[in-house]
Amino acid sequence: MVEQKEQVKSVLKSKVGMVSAGMNSALGGVSPRVLRTQNDQFSLRGKTFSTPSQLDRKNTMSAEQIVAYPSPEEYLIRERKAKHRSEYENGEMIVMAGASYEHNLIVTNLSGELRLRLKKSPCTPLSQDMRVAISYRKYYYPDVVIVCDKPEFVDNQLDTLLNPIVVVEVLSPSTENRDRKTKLRSYRAVETIQEIVFVSQELPLLEVYRRGVTGWTLHDYEGLDAVLTLSSVNCEVPLSEIYDRMDFDLPPKNA
Repeated sequence: MVEQKEQVKSVLKSKVGMVSAGMNSALGGVSPRVLRTQNDQFSLRGKTFSTPSQLDRKNTMSAEQIVAYPSPEEYLIRERKAKHRSEYENGEMIVMAGASYEHNLIVTNLSGELRLRLKKSPCTPLSQDMRVAISYRKYYYPDVVIVCDKPEFVDNQLDTLLNPIVVVEVLSPSTENRDRKTKLRSYRAVETIQEIVFVSQELPLLEVYRRGVTGWTLHDYEGLDAVLTLSSVNCEVPLSEIYDRMDFDLPPKNA
């Protein structure tokens, strides 16, 4: 595992540097994509991925085309300079929409509670701006991520995490379908991730997908009296704290 991560960091560092140099000369008609060779490959978490061949593209490319279909290396270069965050999936940059008050409130509450409860542990909660490398062609921004012991990063920019233990997504109407389908499958494929948490904004409900010896199991925590358990980091958080100051229109318990 350690050797794989060192290989990831070494290869991406050289690739991003090459692409950056190409982008700086793009106005002169040189495409960053042409810098890659036909057999260019990248290994991540024991799997080998082939980058698109220079033979599959024209020798010249407009700036609009480069922006529309960036390679993973080009994505990282652009994202580090961008004013707004974008996730990346298989050649597509997905712009992150602004979050609602309720969404931000839940993220703030949960991050704060995790910070208090994990302060004396080797684990650290991070929120929203921590990019996670899912695979060579996928990069996500979980709403909250927990990393334990020494964090591992793609390169010395320290902005793309390789070894999250827990990831949290606060569900929104515009993102719930993608979170539950595409991102859930992707998160489950990351070997360091032990728990995946979905947080509802509509009612006090958290769903935790937990990795076990025989596979993944689903655990629901519902109601303001419930207590979220994150077994991978030995932490418990009352839902009343996660949803503090949220205004739910809930029926009485005896209704």
